[in-house]
Amino acid sequence: MPARAAGLEDGPLGPDHPVVAKLHRDLARVLQDLREHRAAREHCEQALEPSEAILGPQHPEVAMLRSTLAGALLGLGQEAAALEQVERALPVLERVFGPDHPQVAVARNRQARALHATGDVLGARRQYEQALASTDAALGPEHQQAGTVRSGLGLLLLQLGDIDAAVRVLDEAVGITARAVGPHHSDVGISHANLGVALRLHGHEGAGRSQLLQGLAVLEAALGPDHPTVRTVRAELDPATTSRTS
Repeated sequence: MPARAAGLEDGPLGPDHPVVAKLHRDLARVLQDLREHRAAREHCEQALEPSEAILGPQHPEVAMLRSTLAGALLGLGQEAAALEQVERALPVLERVFGPDHPQVAVARNRQARALHATGDVLGARRQYEQALASTDAALGPEHQQAGTVRSGLGLLLLQLGDIDAAVRVLDEAVGITARAVGPHHSDVGISHANLGVALRLHGHEGAGRSQLLQGLAVLEAALGPDHPTVRTVRAELDPATTSRTS
């Protein structure tokens, strides 16, 4: 949903009006929740300059906007740019809301993902662990976000070779995510597949294959048979394939 398609730029207020900037911010958050990353990024970028001019760069609304932009950039594979945005957002959010606020937990998870993707695995582990503590404190250990953070941490532990811990954390992620959003959500399919990879690396080929098959069935139903994530999980069922699923 590009900005002009939403009709925000053509009205009497103009693109830099506070109301228009707020609409862009709100749309960006909704689109990011829907994983419409490209459209979310466009609305974030439309909102950023006028929001900073109106509210100031240290305002929590601007920091939340930068965090949302980081999430969109992560979804588009632009991890270095995402890291830059979230590292500008997180200190403001921590100062305004404190360490255990939901917005802080989300931003920490985004920072961890960006650090992981850009190769700073030790920094990513610290941030995942802090994000997990913040998420459990702010939202409770059964919230969907708690499952999301555990999935990221589990994949990192897998990369670090801590297979026992990875299996434990990824198993927790499957249960939490399924209870939070239902067993047929695409996030649950990804969690099953990630757990399957970990179990196979742990030497449990049968259990790992079972998890991969469960993940594949959920993802095919949720996303369609030709989605890139579905193709990746299908490839994991080949014993010669060892790449991770997300």
